[in-house]
Amino acid sequence: MGPGNSGVLLRIQSPHKTWPRSIEAQLQSRSAGDIWNIDKFPMVVDSERTSGRHTVKLLPSNEKPLGEWNHYRILLDGSRLSLWVNGQLQNTARWCAEMPGPIGLQSEGVPIEFRNIQLRPIK
Repeated sequence: MGPGNSGVLLRIQSPHKTWPRSIEAQLQSRSAGDIWNIDKFPMVVDSERTSGRHTVKLLPSNEKPLGEWNHYRILLDGSRLSLWVNGQLQNTARWCAEMPGPIGLQSEGVPIEFRNIQLRPIK
């Protein structure tokens, strides 16, 4: 299987549809750490790294070769979002609307596997 496109959708809003209003922490091959704003989710990103709904990561890709496991840490604390790929901070956003909503694991075109998913409350 070749490289694929997937992501983690955060704070998914109704109506539930193929692309619900949400924040996507991108996992597309070589683009892990990018942010996609889906359906005009209220948030502020770095305008210098943003084109339309897409905010590219801070640093070059640090993903492992295809077939190896990557570690993705997503911290959404109140209105602040931080994304780390394999221990390296790759993106941030602020003033993310604080709306309750489920988390979605997304895949496009090819299978993806997730393991050791941990959800931790922020105190």
